[in-house]
Amino acid sequence: MQNTLAHIRPRGAGSVLRALVDRAWEAITDLADRLRRQPAPETPAPARKAARAWTATKKVALALQGGGVHGAFTWGVLDRMLEDGRLDLEAASGTSAGALNAAVLASGLAEGGPDQARERLHELWEGIAAIGNLSPFRPTALDSLGANWNSDWAPGTFALEFLTRTLSPYQFNPFAINPLRQLIERIVDFERLRAGPTQLFITATNLRSGRPRVFRTAEMSADAVLASACLPSLNQPVEIDGEHYWDGGFTANPAILPLVSECESHDIVVVQITPAREPDIPMSARDIQGRVSRIVFNASLHRELETISWMREALGTNGTGGGPLAERLRRVRLHHIDGEEVLRPLGTASALHADWSLISHLRDHGRSRAADWLKRKGARIGFESTAQAHQF
Repeated sequence: MQNTLAHIRPRGAGSVLRALVDRAWEAITDLADRLRRQPAPETPAPARKAARAWTATKKVALALQGGGVHGAFTWGVLDRMLEDGRLDLEAASGTSAGALNAAVLASGLAEGGPDQARERLHELWEGIAAIGNLSPFRPTALDSLGANWNSDWAPGTFALEFLTRTLSPYQFNPFAINPLRQLIERIVDFERLRAGPTQLFITATNLRSGRPRVFRTAEMSADAVLASACLPSLNQPVEIDGEHYWDGGFTANPAILPLVSECESHDIVVVQITPAREPDIPMSARDIQGRVSRIVFNASLHRELETISWMREALGTNGTGGGPLAERLRRVRLHHIDGEEVLRPLGTASALHADWSLISHLRDHGRSRAADWLKRKGARIGFESTAQAHQF
């Protein structure tokens, strides 16, 4: 270092000035040498601990939103998590398509672990695509040409809307035939699921009271899953123990508080598939209807997250007292994976049209988003939130 600096030392100055300059350069040289010999600063202990912890399995609870065929994005997220193997999926709360994904995930894990769960999820969405191929209202290849799978203006969409606004499910489907039931009963082993390691919370809406009903693991059945995914314009309500249920998305999409109060993990990963933000003001009747639908199906999620945030502020994150639930609220950590950039352009009608090309497209995007999230934020699981309530 001294040799390097020597040749750029100022020359030709007076003797007094030269002495001052020489002393200054000696001081600089000495400081440079000491800095060169000094070891690199240590990584703070919490960061070192987080980096080490990410080589081990971390326990998380999942909150899986509903959204029809757009739930294939969630399939991709789950597939990448299972493939990664560093997350212990302790529990899942799901609604509608989220309920389907959650039930199949839990059944697969109970049957044979992550690989079996991945296989079962693939069977689920392959089966949903096969059912979609039978629909007389599905968009044609010409409808989707240049529309990026957006079927809001497809003739089949208008025909389906006319049917559901003119006739009820009791009229156009008096025998309540639902091919999804056969698919679920074939793929999901409910006996193993109920005895398995994954806690489940599946939400449906009580038709009479308008309140959410959360079905827990011990109550899980094909009826509970189908009740959570029962769209009132397409299906007759599902009866369970004398009560009738519609889609859970109206009241809890999905339920978050059971994950806070009943699970061991303090880390909750929310997979959101209903776009929350709209960059433009909707002007057409169809766009207005679509925006209203998205607001409705996000409202319960926003309400629960804001309630949790408010309760945490009231309790104080560093406080004590208030009982076990208060302590769990203080320690809850939120994480967020969403596909807004790919799902918003699809419109709302595409959620009802199960086309395999769309399903695989969404699966691939879900895998990509999960991989990016694991890379950028995975090490912080177990230590801090990576998302806040206002970001959903």
